[in-house]
Amino acid sequence: MDIVTAQQAEKYIADEVLTQSSHDFVIQRDKTLPRPFGFVVFYTTREFVRTGNPTAQVPGAGPVIVMRNGEIVPLTTSLPPAKAIQRFEEEWLKAKGAPKR
Repeated sequence: MDIVTAQQAEKYIADEVLTQSSHDFVIQRDKTLPRPFGFVVFYTTREFVRTGNPTAQVPGAGPVIVMRNGEIVPLTTSLPPAKAIQRFEEEWLKAKGAPKR
């Protein structure tokens, strides 16, 4: 499977991850980030989007990476999202043998 657009990545997460949960999750489309390895897709509860109430968030529901080959990689929620993404990208580049940016 080739994931080449943000819309494909968002749909893939909606179909493969969010439908498996009992929570009413929605994709935060305005937060999806393109990266060389694929896309970072954010999701949260519909209630949080509607109300902004932090108690409507679900612990552990953090960003998910959709690799261009369709692999899904959950990011750690123990770091701020930007740091978790940076760490993943550094490890990905190292695995590819690419120089650090």
